[in-house]
Amino acid sequence: MMGTIERDIKLLKIYAVCSTLALAIVMLSGLQSGERREKFDEIDVQRINIVDNQGHKFLVLSNKEKFPLPVVNGKEYPRSINPSGIVFYDEKGTECGGIAVATLPTARRTAIIFDYSNTEAIGFSAYETKSGGYGAGIAIQDRNPLGSDIMKVGTEGINRILLENDNKNAEVSLSDAKGNKRIRMHVDSAGAAMIQFLNEKGEVISSLPHN
Repeated sequence: MMGTIERDIKLLKIYAVCSTLALAIVMLSGLQSGERREKFDEIDVQRINIVDNQGHKFLVLSNKEKFPLPVVNGKEYPRSINPSGIVFYDEKGTECGGIAVATLPTARRTAIIFDYSNTEAIGFSAYETKSGGYGAGIAIQDRNPLGSDIMKVGTEGINRILLENDNKNAEVSLSDAKGNKRIRMHVDSAGAAMIQFLNEKGEVISSLPHN
């Protein structure tokens, strides 16, 4: 009888060891193949970084306290505002666009921006002021020369195409390479419409309807 009990205990020990090893192999296989997933109904975080296998960031979702600084060619630069939102990065780690929500002393602003390698390229933005003003627009910019000192020229290029609604005044404008408005199409809040052609000094040289 004792021999039978000892044999059963020995078999149970062997079974326990084999089961533990099998479970460990299954868990390790799942981790290595990247099949482990966790599901949450709700989660509160201050910042989320989406990275590749080497840890390089491709997307950051953050509140304003942990919002990342702009990065161009691996170097960080100061940010003019402190928003919350999303930042996108290219394979070199350079910021290439984002979504921002910022509350300023006089207004709340929201924007979606996509960048060239060193300059903002196109931006969609909206604002509402505490005094009741509002507006929204699309701006398309030229790229600053490659190699420009961002601390001197900034990341905003010259506006070439601007479409905006500013407190019921709608306007589309086209500018030259120096940023001078050359064509304006405007409809004011009262419904009056006009098209203006301007020289590089901003002087109207022709308009419809004719003055």
